[in-house]
Amino acid sequence: LHSNVYTHKTTQAATFMITDILASADPYFRIPTSIEGSVGKFKVEGLPISRAMLHPVSYLMLKDSVIDQIMMTTTPELSPARKIIRRLWNRDLYKLAVIRRIQLEDKTDAKIWQREAEEIKQELLQVRGHHTLNGQDIHLEEDDLIVEKHKIHHGSKQLNPLLFMRFLPKRELGNLRNPVDTLPKAAQVNENKFEGHIPRVFQEQNIRVFCRSPEKIEVLR
Repeated sequence: LHSNVYTHKTTQAATFMITDILASADPYFRIPTSIEGSVGKFKVEGLPISRAMLHPVSYLMLKDSVIDQIMMTTTPELSPARKIIRRLWNRDLYKLAVIRRIQLEDKTDAKIWQREAEEIKQELLQVRGHHTLNGQDIHLEEDDLIVEKHKIHHGSKQLNPLLFMRFLPKRELGNLRNPVDTLPKAAQVNENKFEGHIPRVFQEQNIRVFCRSPEKIEVLR
């Protein structure tokens, strides 16, 4: 579920787009900090999105509808944010251009995994920054790329988490109220009993590169 839904490439692309919308709007868009109630109206100057948590009223007004509020603006400064919103609504999402599975047992892969995402991005720009495709010169810019180091495990990194767990058979449940010296003992489950359900690996790591510019994605492939 985590791999197929929460960190799926489409889900992650939409997440990156929403992040870009909020980051682009942050210097210019203000969250209202006023509320009306039985004691009248309390108001202070609006706060940027990134600082809305500093004021309780502003924080409570920071909802999903902030995207719609940004879209309804007309100021030129928010035009880049509105452009990304239109792409999001039209399902013109950022594209996954490259995915590299990392095997930590491999020395080359292990060295790549130790690098920061920004360092990997700069290397990609050096290698693929200038390219000719269908007779056209294409130049990759830093803002075209999003490099993500992606890791999923079952809770114990590369190890089987069940090795650290002990289970009590149902037949022993009635003995849980026994004196301390006669309490039943939980035991580790024999792996042979569920070997058909054991995954081949307990941790996966990969490097994913998303491209913000659809016309440049082929340069990375």
